[in-house]
Amino acid sequence: MYTRNLYIEIPVLIILLITAVSLSAVFFYKGELFYGFVLLLPVLIIVVLLFYVINHTNRKIAFFFDSVCNEDLSLVFPEVINGKALQELNRSLNRTNKLYAKMREESETNELFYKSLINHAKTGLMAVNNEGRIMVINPAMESLFEYFILSEISDFSQIDPGIPDIFNRLEPGKPEILSIIVDHKLQQLLINKAILSLKNNPVSIFSVENIKNELDNKEMESWIRIIRVLNHEIANAVTPISSMSTTIRELFHKDGQLYIDGITEEIISDTADALRNIDEHAQGLMRFVSSYRELTHLPKPEYRHIQLTSFLRDEINTLNNKLEKKDIEVSLQIDPEELLLLADPGLIQRVFSNIILNAIQSMENCTLKRINISAGTDLHNRTFVKIADTGEGIRADHLEQVFVPFFSTKEEGSGIGLSLCRQIMQLHNGDISIVSEPGKGTEVSLLF
Repeated sequence: MYTRNLYIEIPVLIILLITAVSLSAVFFYKGELFYGFVLLLPVLIIVVLLFYVINHTNRKIAFFFDSVCNEDLSLVFPEVINGKALQELNRSLNRTNKLYAKMREESETNELFYKSLINHAKTGLMAVNNEGRIMVINPAMESLFEYFILSEISDFSQIDPGIPDIFNRLEPGKPEILSIIVDHKLQQLLINKAILSLKNNPVSIFSVENIKNELDNKEMESWIRIIRVLNHEIANAVTPISSMSTTIRELFHKDGQLYIDGITEEIISDTADALRNIDEHAQGLMRFVSSYRELTHLPKPEYRHIQLTSFLRDEINTLNNKLEKKDIEVSLQIDPEELLLLADPGLIQRVFSNIILNAIQSMENCTLKRINISAGTDLHNRTFVKIADTGEGIRADHLEQVFVPFFSTKEEGSGIGLSLCRQIMQLHNGDISIVSEPGKGTEVSLLF
């Protein structure tokens, strides 16, 4: 509105100026000097008005932008003044000022909200620019490191020389656990990283959690479960041995004394049977010990690039006799087909073999017998393999214990298969998870 009025006033003033100058020139040309000089007065007035309108408007707009630059939002222009154009200009500037003030208030409110959210988070948070300077750090992060003065990533070296290296080499989506001693206390920190783009500049967001208590609790739970299983397995083996040893001793003793004269062929036969049973239980105990040794003495992975499609096909061919005997159909979907996996072939073969054998056994009494194997890469460019079956599934209370060493729902199962798989995946900095529903099947996911 103001611009439209200004566009009317300025042309009108220019037209009046031209008219006055033209008339003054005519009078001077005719020799009527008096009238010529008289007309110069309105020419002067019009020129002054024209400069006033333009300069006053420019000064007001410049003053407004100066106040905005100086973040002075208290500026208010009078709206009841002479001149419709100036009234509209003042109203426009006031509206713009109010709009800017509202936007700034909303921005400050959002900033305060997110700042409070970050400051109240129990997880340590830190934003670092591409040069290694810390842009934002919350109190939880500072408390984890006993409030050392931290302005750059390199400042963490005063706590532990290895911390800056971990921050610098950490990849998004691949968390690491750091064990350090701060103020004479052991802390086990889970460090994760994400990368954002701020004004076309990469910013690294780090989250740090002290998971020592959680790890201690999980370790204690694991030990309790293992001790229960060990107690069960050892008791199952030792109790019969003890019972039969007592029986044999009673056969050859009478009234606490060794009694040989009354030994018959029946006693000798019973003794031989008892010794055979003792040997069988002892062998079972030795197999149990061998399984435990296998679980605790895995070799360090020797990494090689594996062509996943051919590797899985070879594994399926190896188990083909079992699959055909059970009339089980297997489908293989690898995307892309030439997908490579960096892993130890020998160790990973044991993982695939254990999972597929479990799938075969779970479909013993099922009508639909099918194993679906799929592989690819996720959003973080990590390789995954999923092995799903249409078997009986796993009960919810058993699902929580499938990775516990020596836990098995099968009579002849050793209970170390999935525990072994999990340990091998951990050696590869990977993860294994299971989703199952009784009567519908089980899906095992491997993430490398």
